[in-house]
Amino acid sequence: MPNPEHLRFLKRGVERWNAWRDQHEKITPDLIGADLTSTNLRGANLLRAELRSAELRGADLRKAHFFEAELAWADLREADLAGAALPGADLRGADLRGANLHGADLRGANFTEADLRGANLIEANLRGTNLHGANLTRADFRRAYLRESNLVDTNLIGADVSQIYLFSTVFGNTTLTDAQGLATCNHGGPSILDYHTIVKSWPLPVAFLRGCGLPDALIDYLPSLLNQPFQFYSCFISYASKDHAFAECLHADLQNKGVRCWFAPEDMKIGDRLRPRIDGPVKRKL
Repeated sequence: MPNPEHLRFLKRGVERWNAWRDQHEKITPDLIGADLTSTNLRGANLLRAELRSAELRGADLRKAHFFEAELAWADLREADLAGAALPGADLRGADLRGANLHGADLRGANFTEADLRGANLIEANLRGTNLHGANLTRADFRRAYLRESNLVDTNLIGADVSQIYLFSTVFGNTTLTDAQGLATCNHGGPSILDYHTIVKSWPLPVAFLRGCGLPDALIDYLPSLLNQPFQFYSCFISYASKDHAFAECLHADLQNKGVRCWFAPEDMKIGDRLRPRIDGPVKRKL
């Protein structure tokens, strides 16, 4: 049960609540199990607040401050947390289905076994965030920052991960089946990608595997290791200068599909004799 006095102050409005917090900085707000369904708490100071098992479904929490707040098992379905600050917050087992976390600061937050199906995490900062066992089916991660995030046992089926930033991100027994935009991820450095993730999520784009640090020699043998036949497809791309943009797109698409390509501007130097420079590299690629 929440502290009646604390709950009464909060329901008087954000302006009065924030003023009260400023005057009582050492008090930890006790709002455990509080029913705050659809409440307007935009910009509220909820630093280190105890909100375990609180009912916050549909609440307006835009730009609210939840630094190190306790939100384990809270009901945050369809809550609007756009631009909210939750560094170090505990959201273990929280229900965030359909929640809006666009641009939220989630650094170091704990989302262990949280339900984030269909959540909006566009441009969210998830550096060092613990998502162990979280359900992120169909979540929207476009342009999110996931450096050093823990995605062990995480379900990302059908999630949109277009242009996310990865570096030292841990993919362990992670399900990436039907995840969109894997080939567009921005890799600041290698990440950890284990065998279980590859098996559960196969096929994975070559660009993603390379970005995570897998060597080409291993990538070439993955189909065999996964009991799939080798596909020795290859091609040589030659083109007129006016078609350069199209040729680059074609080269990138073929590479991502695992087709070995010999690309004239990449593999030839000015002054090279055409026939010898083509024959040698093409034979090595075949």
